[in-house]
Amino acid sequence: MKSAKVLPLKGLYVAVCLGALVMQNTIAVAKGEPIIVSPSAMVKNQIKVYYFHGDYRCDFCLRMEENICKVLGENYQKEIDKKQIELIIVNLSISPDSNTYKDKYKLEHNDLVLVLVKDSEEKDYKKPWEIWNFVYDYPAFKSCFIKEINLYLEKLFYVEAKSKINKEVYS
Repeated sequence: MKSAKVLPLKGLYVAVCLGALVMQNTIAVAKGEPIIVSPSAMVKNQIKVYYFHGDYRCDFCLRMEENICKVLGENYQKEIDKKQIELIIVNLSISPDSNTYKDKYKLEHNDLVLVLVKDSEEKDYKKPWEIWNFVYDYPAFKSCFIKEINLYLEKLFYVEAKSKINKEVYS
């Protein structure tokens, strides 16, 4: 994905402030230093958390991004380290893939999109609209976001567990 930044959440606030941009590949920010992630290094099974925004960043939109990062960093660091969850922040105003994103996820403006990736294919996605009601109420935001992430984690691990059981039973 072009013009996106992938943020491992250790040292997250530094990474968010850097506002990294890459035109060739996806960029990861680790300990404040950008590194390029090749498509072959991508994980086959994971949840991608996309936050789409434009050039103009109001307080509400900045708070949304801050809350997303904070919840993921506080509650899912193990999954992030294992690359089971990936945060990708995309500026639609400058991304050459913005039209693809808009069509694929039916984006209207700033959006949060959760994508279930299984065997390197996007199997499902969700735009949890209700979370926007809680941007200024962090405990409610956190509760709602954790519920949504956990639903996708359950889908991911149930599918993986079921697949493993089938292989063991039928081999």
